[in-house]
Amino acid sequence: MSSTSRASRMSTTTTIDNRPKHLILGNFELIKVGDCEEHVLCCKYSPQGDSFAVGLGNGTIKIYSKSGQFQYSLSDNDTKTRRYPVTCLKFYANKDDLKADHQKMLAATYTAGYVKIWHYSTQQCVFTFDEKERQPLALDFNSTYTHLFVAGSDCAINCYDFTTKKLIHKFQASQSRENMDGHKSRIHAIRSHPTIETIFLTGGWDDTIHYWDERTLHSQKHFPGPHLCGDALDIVAEHQVILTGSWRKSSTLQIWDFTTGELIKDVFKNNATSM
Repeated sequence: MSSTSRASRMSTTTTIDNRPKHLILGNFELIKVGDCEEHVLCCKYSPQGDSFAVGLGNGTIKIYSKSGQFQYSLSDNDTKTRRYPVTCLKFYANKDDLKADHQKMLAATYTAGYVKIWHYSTQQCVFTFDEKERQPLALDFNSTYTHLFVAGSDCAINCYDFTTKKLIHKFQASQSRENMDGHKSRIHAIRSHPTIETIFLTGGWDDTIHYWDERTLHSQKHFPGPHLCGDALDIVAEHQVILTGSWRKSSTLQIWDFTTGELIKDVFKNNATSM
């Protein structure tokens, strides 16, 4: 084969682009794609909207500015020894707490079996909740930021007093075979009501959303439908609706009536997939 033929063949060789494709639906514009150098399991914007946290598959949390500039990396001996994924992140956003340092706190769950509270601007872990008997998968503060709810692989929700850091309640299904008053599989999302202190919702692998009240250890009611595999549950109090994001090929983003649990809208019924 002549050198001219070889050069011709080499010049026509194409490079396969294996980078993930980004499908944009609605009136959005993709400004920047950041490389976290590790699988991303969860992310959350700060209450002020000036930065966001990213939980990674190797147990590290990275903090970025809203423009995508790297700021902090959060890890300690626990996360370096057992490099398990970060599954959920929540910023402490108590407007009534006037201590400046408390506005820089971030809570995180790890499948290694612990929940950590970070002071992210100093990159210090200020407290660790030990949950090694299960995998903690989701968490949220109540509306007054006095309690911290942690849900996990054992189908239960632990409630901690955030001041004393003591476990005060454990919410789960009863032993009844007639009533579905709790989850039957892993809980991957939990969301407190923004204005009602004792009410919170949960969802997970068993395709149900459960309503809980802190004054009762079992769920008050539930509705079927969403298949949640991550932090994809929210409550919009002013419109009295629930938002869910399901991991499946269709009906991924749905809007539900908070009071009745009835489906209001299937946003992308057939033209969007999360798989």
